Amino acid sequence: MQYRNDQRLPPEAVGVPARLSVNPRARRLSIRIDGRAGEAVLVAPSERKLAEVVAFARTKSAWMRER
Repeated sequence: MQYRNDQRLPPEAVGVPARLSVNPRARRLSIRIDGRAGEAVLVAPSERKLAEVVAFARTKSAWMRER
């Protein structure tokens, strides 16, 4: 699947509603929970890493559901 910046992912994709975000200042993949929007924000340093951050989020789906 092709991913892009600010794309919203359905809960089936990673276990919870999520949004992809590219931040060139980021040095690594990260996940944060946006309480206002009720979704996880998956951050990657470049668009080339978006598929990696989705795979990473799948391994952390239990953690995201707890939050």
